[in-house]
Amino acid sequence: MVSHVEVAASQKIDGDRGYPLIAGVPTPLRVREEIAEAEPMKDSCEAQSVCVLDICPWDSLAQFLTLPELGGLACASPTLHDQLTIQEDSPAPENGEEKVSRRKFLSPLLVLKVETAGVELQKVSLGNVRNLRIWNYKSLDFLCDALADIGGPKMLRSLERVALKGCPLTDDVISSFVFPAFSHTQLKHLNLEKNQVSDDALINLIKSGALDAGCLESMNLRFNRISSRGVEVLAASPCCRALKWVNLKMNAVGDDGAVALAEMLESNSTMSLLNLRRQTPPLTDRAAFAFANMLKCNGALEQLRFRQNKIGDEGAAALAEAVPDHVRRLQAFRGFGTRFELDLEQNRVKESGANALLGSLNGITKAVKVELLIHGNPVKREAIAAIDADVAIDARLIFESKAEGLLW
Repeated sequence: MVSHVEVAASQKIDGDRGYPLIAGVPTPLRVREEIAEAEPMKDSCEAQSVCVLDICPWDSLAQFLTLPELGGLACASPTLHDQLTIQEDSPAPENGEEKVSRRKFLSPLLVLKVETAGVELQKVSLGNVRNLRIWNYKSLDFLCDALADIGGPKMLRSLERVALKGCPLTDDVISSFVFPAFSHTQLKHLNLEKNQVSDDALINLIKSGALDAGCLESMNLRFNRISSRGVEVLAASPCCRALKWVNLKMNAVGDDGAVALAEMLESNSTMSLLNLRRQTPPLTDRAAFAFANMLKCNGALEQLRFRQNKIGDEGAAALAEAVPDHVRRLQAFRGFGTRFELDLEQNRVKESGANALLGSLNGITKAVKVELLIHGNPVKREAIAAIDADVAIDARLIFESKAEGLLW
């Protein structure tokens, strides 16, 4: 890798960041100045300032760029083109001619859409793709055809992140693509949001063993059709017990599924986030009781989200009772930077439940970042009684709504 490249005088510099804009793409190429020796003059030697770039390794840069953006960057110089591409043999033509060798992009991120999938698959080195986003089952068909020519889904050997949208998880998709692809990778993150995932699809995916094959850390299952039946199988699976992050927002989990997850988490020391926002039917105090029991045993969970359900005062009080000891176990387990978030926005918590949550904060040092979110419940700040009338209500009981993008 060449570490220094002279900046052309015509190259535009981003004044806010000091980065050059190459082919219209902002890049993390750090501009700095060095002193270079000038040629000896008649009477003296002069030093001149030379503007150079420190170029980040290609994988630090390219993981943020789509293939067209990476192509634009590679056009900036022959050096960059060499660093961002690799020589590969294309499949032998059917007419018996010799294989064609060509340079292909080392693109960690590959986004496949129907309109451009065919062209982009010819340009990229599939064995070096780490983040794969597939839109529509037709794009998946393009990918499977391209993989068939080079050895099948196992060629996605570097794959770490997969997002499938508009690609129904049929038995054929699981057997022909998901299982063979996931079995030869170190898959960490699986995104199936807005993919019409049903209980049967999720159960078949779990039973296939595909999710156990890699090193799965997170699953995004929000905006699907998963009910308690699917979640109960998920909670009992080995892959779920190793996950750090599960998002089940806007499904049909129900209390039975929530209880299964809570019982699984009682002995779990891996998961840090569980999102059960806006279930249909809504979660009730029964789910809250199960998670309160879980918090009395668990020492790892940092974020628990119940927004837009129907948890009332009794459920909130049960959770509040368990919070102080859970936070202390978190401190012992997580150490410096311990935090805990309980999202109860837009439920049915009134004054008694809110007061219980407020009281739970008394025994928690303010060195720990705790957020108990209760915006949108039928209770107002003015109705909450502080322990000491002269002391303001603990700011960690939060009445203002917190956007999902601002949550940890």
